[in-house]
Amino acid sequence: ITVDVSEGKNMDSSAFSVFNISETPYKQVACWNNPTVSPLLLPTYVYNAAKYYNDAYILVEINNNPTVAELLHMDFEYENLLKVFTGNKKPQQLSAGFARGIQLGVKMSPQVKKIGCANLKTLIEGNKLIVNDFNTYSEYTTFVANKTSFAAEEQKVCIDKVGKDGKPLVGKDGKPQQECKTIKIHKKLEVTDDKK
Repeated sequence: ITVDVSEGKNMDSSAFSVFNISETPYKQVACWNNPTVSPLLLPTYVYNAAKYYNDAYILVEINNNPTVAELLHMDFEYENLLKVFTGNKKPQQLSAGFARGIQLGVKMSPQVKKIGCANLKTLIEGNKLIVNDFNTYSEYTTFVANKTSFAAEEQKVCIDKVGKDGKPLVGKDGKPQQECKTIKIHKKLEVTDDKK
């Protein structure tokens, strides 16, 4: 199970996906996301899914908030939580958890993102990973190579302005007035205004 933690403020979704890796091709067998769930409640959902799927191993992203991983470890006493070794100037590595520099999850860095996206791309293109959820699939298709990493593709979106009566507002030139914004396709709330 891979877990992406948000702040629970309706700005991004907390999400997790469950993968069956017991045979090739690997398969996404379940997914869950919610933009409003608190990081204090998310571990309950993750724990229940992990127990249901045969005490699945869990890898938690801990960039914003290590609370989810800590609650899974301390409160739920969940043993199959993947630990990561972060040595001095060394890349992050999965660990058994019995050394200094161990953290309960992975911090997303440019290097981790680059390697992870490249591996994910290789698995999908080689038909070694089947993504069954349309929303997950559509999110994957919005990522494009961006210098040395991957990022969500940006798209310009224009919406006609509407008056209180529900009719489109028309400018002096007779064309409908529009509000245009540039958005990252997979994160609809990362908005930058585009002035005309």
